[in-house]
Amino acid sequence: MVTITAEQAILLVDGAAGIYCPQRTAERLLFPQDWGISDEMNKFLLAGPDADDSDEGLYWEFWDHVLNTARWDDLDGHTWTLFQNQDVWMVRDDVPQEWYEEMS
Repeated sequence: MVTITAEQAILLVDGAAGIYCPQRTAERLLFPQDWGISDEMNKFLLAGPDADDSDEGLYWEFWDHVLNTARWDDLDGHTWTLFQNQDVWMVRDDVPQEWYEEMS
């Protein structure tokens, strides 16, 4: 079992949020542009899957794009990404690949 510190992975959203995990994540990322998330994608995710003008397929397409491309560089020189295994995590670049495998 791989051991990491609390500074290396931060739980953003509990998977119990279900289809609202993308929306909850968007609510918690205070500066989405710093993560490379466009205003359009962020607005769509913030509106959630139940929005009146929501195209649910687009909601999931945007979420998939965010999970695969979002990156944030902290002041200590680390790059953070998002990872979902039901829960949504912020994960620092020094987390070993084995952790991801164990968490999946």
